[in-house]
Amino acid sequence: MTAIALLGSQPVFVSSQPTNSTSPKTEPSPHKGFSVKNMDLSISPKDDFYHFAVTKIDALSSKEDLITLMATQGFMGIPSVFGIFVMPDKKQSNINALYNGSVLPLGKDFYENSDYSSQRKAYLAHIAKMLELAGETPNNAQTQAQTIFELETALAKGMLSPIEATDVNRTYNKIRK
Repeated sequence: MTAIALLGSQPVFVSSQPTNSTSPKTEPSPHKGFSVKNMDLSISPKDDFYHFAVTKIDALSSKEDLITLMATQGFMGIPSVFGIFVMPDKKQSNINALYNGSVLPLGKDFYENSDYSSQRKAYLAHIAKMLELAGETPNNAQTQAQTIFELETALAKGMLSPIEATDVNRTYNKIRK
């Protein structure tokens, strides 16, 4: 599996596989920007996504492996916990800036506001049902759904509320070299 690491202004291809004659080697990009020329972004037609993801997750052995998996998922168009995107700088619109953010689908209020308790219960049941349809036993699906929901709830606690997120000064964290 290969991902791109932005080191300074020079993008570098990074492989999480041991280097051998069949795996891509780490190499500087010859271009400004990046290329996915040497990246394996494929899923075999016989593999369904759930088993693909479980196999990749089970193979994680370090934080670096997790970062590589999340980057690879992003290049494949598969959402991860965080998204990275380019858009005009919030205070200097004539330049572009790299932003990151949580891709939790339901927002902070859903996880914290008591008005959504029945929707949270239905959402938990939905997660469990999706896991069952992917082949998990009902007991395992319920346990895994609870773990997923607890992780999402913990991530939501660190999010800004919708009102707070409109404040440019709270969301502008420019990094200068």
